[in-house]
Amino acid sequence: MPETALTPDPPVLMIDSLLSTYSHGVTATANNSGGTTGTSADWPIYTANKPDFPDNILTIFDTAGVKLGRYMKGGKTVGNPGFQIQIRSTSYSIGWQKANKIFTSLSEDVALDSVTIGSNTYTVNTIILTNPQPLPLGKEIEGKPGTSKRYLFSVNGLISYRPD
Repeated sequence: MPETALTPDPPVLMIDSLLSTYSHGVTATANNSGGTTGTSADWPIYTANKPDFPDNILTIFDTAGVKLGRYMKGGKTVGNPGFQIQIRSTSYSIGWQKANKIFTSLSEDVALDSVTIGSNTYTVNTIILTNPQPLPLGKEIEGKPGTSKRYLFSVNGLISYRPD
């Protein structure tokens, strides 16, 4: 049984690291002007926060996971945390292609990958995708003047990992 349990680091940061490692995007970091680095061509990756701009971005959210069981001795609960990657794009075709590349990569490439977050290192055993393909979510609703209607896609899954 995988030994995934609560850790000091949120699982979305592990997914962020994997997306960067497999060249799907660039982790968005704050710059001195209050904005973020990265351009739409870079596909910036945000965790738990979806900014209005740029148009083409990846956003990762924590979602409900799956409890796998509990050890009788000590009572430690184990399970797999859930995640959602939202892909936002100005073009349906480009958004679908990006979502499909991420979906394929997570299902075929990730196996025993080492991920470091701060001073903590984890081994990602596998990614379990919970849908048979990326999900088209439709168009984003225009919320502020000047924002475009953009297409949204979702890749949903569970992550199995262990601290090293």
